[in-house]
Amino acid sequence: DYFLNALGPMWERTPLNPQITGRLTKEKFRVENVIFESQPGVYVTGALFLPLEERFKGPYPAMLISCGHSTNGKAYDLYQSLGILAAVNGLAAFVVDPIDQGERFQHLNKDGKPTSVGVQAHNLVGAGATLVGRNCATFEVWDLMRAVDYLQTRDDIIPDKIGACGT
Repeated sequence: DYFLNALGPMWERTPLNPQITGRLTKEKFRVENVIFESQPGVYVTGALFLPLEERFKGPYPAMLISCGHSTNGKAYDLYQSLGILAAVNGLAAFVVDPIDQGERFQHLNKDGKPTSVGVQAHNLVGAGATLVGRNCATFEVWDLMRAVDYLQTRDDIIPDKIGACGT
């Protein structure tokens, strides 16, 4: 109860409006670039690693991979390696960019480049969230909950066989 109370209220589940923006097939796995809305107008980007159908027949159990503090988010080699390892062994793996990492920077200069990154950027988002009675962790948890919702919409994922891991 303490943790849930600290997070505060969550939002209503609204349409995800998912899009697959790119696909890549390698020798032993494939990847889909995905974007969805965790809330209206709040876009979450991720890379979904999937087994090849020739190697493993779907639908697949899946795992959600929560990124640590890498500036490039889902593109960090460790997170990519974890997604690949899952896919070549018959699991789907969804690596999602956290706020202020990868493709989700919040504070940009006029050229569209991030003005702060990493923990500093998270602290700025956290300060802004506090000013409106929220908690930065609430946004992160909600985005990951909605990532699970997205996985459950897919025909190639077993909806009640989704786990999570962090890095």
